[in-house]
Amino acid sequence: MRRRVVVLGLVSVMLFFGCATTPLVTSSVLTSGASLSSGKRTPVQTFSSQDFVVFLVDFQWTPVGESGGSHDVEWRWYQNDKLLSKSRGVLVFTSTPYTLRTQRAAATLGIGRFKVETVVDGNIAASSEFNIIQ
Repeated sequence: MRRRVVVLGLVSVMLFFGCATTPLVTSSVLTSGASLSSGKRTPVQTFSSQDFVVFLVDFQWTPVGESGGSHDVEWRWYQNDKLLSKSRGVLVFTSTPYTLRTQRAAATLGIGRFKVETVVDGNIAASSEFNIIQ
């Protein structure tokens, strides 16, 4: 009986902490470097080749006072469904709300139709499509 109580207690603790720190996406925005530098998160879908493409993804979790834990994060950049580049790392979601940010100089991507994805622990957390013009 005592062993059963201990096992149930451990399962309860694991479920509590596993669910308690699961980060949820609250918003995402694709914006320009110019907009962000003026303190705004104005959504942008078409960029000039002289701008920076910035993708922000916001997360939150409960309880607020605890870390969101370590997560495998990957950013993928596509042109016409062809993978152009990806970067990845393990990040600690230190406090809620937490924002992930990736950016590229539009000139390095070229002209055309693109997509950026933020992937957390193997799942696409957010994505956005955009155009770059001359």
